Amino acid sequence: MDSLNIIDNETLQKHIKRFFWGILIYSIASHILFEINLKHLSGVIINIIQLCGLAMWGFSMLKLVSWRNVSNRYLLVTVTALLLWEVFIMFHGFIFNYPYLKEHLFSDYRSMSYLVPLAVFVMVNNPVFLQKTCKYSYRLGIAFLIAFPFFSTLLLEEQTIAEQFVWIFATGGSGFILLTSFYHSRRKVIVSTIVMVLALIFITIMARRSIMLLCSYFLLFSFLIIPIVNKNNSWLKKWIFIFSFLIITFAGYNIFLSNKYGTFYKITKRATEDTREIVFLSFLMDMSNTDFIIGKGCNGTYFCPGVDKDFNGGEELKYRDLDYRTHIECGYMQLILNGGIIYLAIYLLIMFPAIFKGLFFSRNIFSKACALLILIHLLDMVPFGLPTFSWRQFLLWFAVAICYSKEFRLKEDEEIYEILSIEKDTNEDNTIN
Repeated sequence: MDSLNIIDNETLQKHIKRFFWGILIYSIASHILFEINLKHLSGVIINIIQLCGLAMWGFSMLKLVSWRNVSNRYLLVTVTALLLWEVFIMFHGFIFNYPYLKEHLFSDYRSMSYLVPLAVFVMVNNPVFLQKTCKYSYRLGIAFLIAFPFFSTLLLEEQTIAEQFVWIFATGGSGFILLTSFYHSRRKVIVSTIVMVLALIFITIMARRSIMLLCSYFLLFSFLIIPIVNKNNSWLKKWIFIFSFLIITFAGYNIFLSNKYGTFYKITKRATEDTREIVFLSFLMDMSNTDFIIGKGCNGTYFCPGVDKDFNGGEELKYRDLDYRTHIECGYMQLILNGGIIYLAIYLLIMFPAIFKGLFFSRNIFSKACALLILIHLLDMVPFGLPTFSWRQFLLWFAVAICYSKEFRLKEDEEIYEILSIEKDTNEDNTIN
């Protein structure tokens, strides 16, 4: 693997560009185009698009990663342990036939998600990489605003497409920009705020509870927690942020109450509806003591009949009984299903210290924002938050790498400004590299 120390900036930018577009192409094909495929497109075409995305990502990944990019020994040991355990998961219960291989390759919730932790070996504190990461995250929000008017009818009719649209373009881009808004131009912050508020309203109308909470976390942490932990803000300014947030929240709640039997009827109806209890009970009943310790492997299932009736557009899978589910709507349980308590323990042993270091042992807002991004993910894993091969998951592991980097955490905010080259980036807002 090449070290970034011997790659010039122009070449590095090309690798980062392919890295980002590869992930984005694969994600769009895996979710949005897949749902459309059920009615209009050929599955072969979707798979070819996914392979193109994977090829772009894989080539650039080989150029960007290096063991030498991880200076923290604890992170190196724990991530290596996590990757080795994922290798065990892959071989534990693996079924070598075409339908299963295709499912693992073309579903971002399956084996492809095991590659995402490799992101910690990218030189994330490289100035060029940080600049491009922020720029492409912002571009996702712009894409959301441009596409939303044209596809609003489709999004209102197809809940799954709507949810994935918000997941990919809003929470995967604008959420990160808002958390790091301290370093961005006012225009970028306003645009990202509009994206997240619009996404929250839209997904509330569609009654998608887990992603509605996710959008709320990003807004809460960005406009309340970040200003409070910002040492540059006076106590008066912090209290102004608190009261402003409370007033806006109160106003939003009253708007919701006044429209709860109209625009927000769906979420009013589903707010207290329990759709997960039968799934969780089925999971607990089907897991043996050994399963809880080491998991059931990459093809691990649990018996839960009657839930996945509409899987794959209503078409029954001939190679797998749909009464045996491969996913569960809880990130923590999903980790246990595939890799057991051991997998979950290693995962949390990486995440918790990263949050602690980023929040309490850093001198800059960027590191604290990365810690909050990790915390948001851990909160999101309660109602859903499954590991996926997606830009937001890569951002998560970039944040982990930054929180473990002592060199980056000890930088002052002025240095981060210089690293991100805000003025230059602002002047290039209308240019897509």
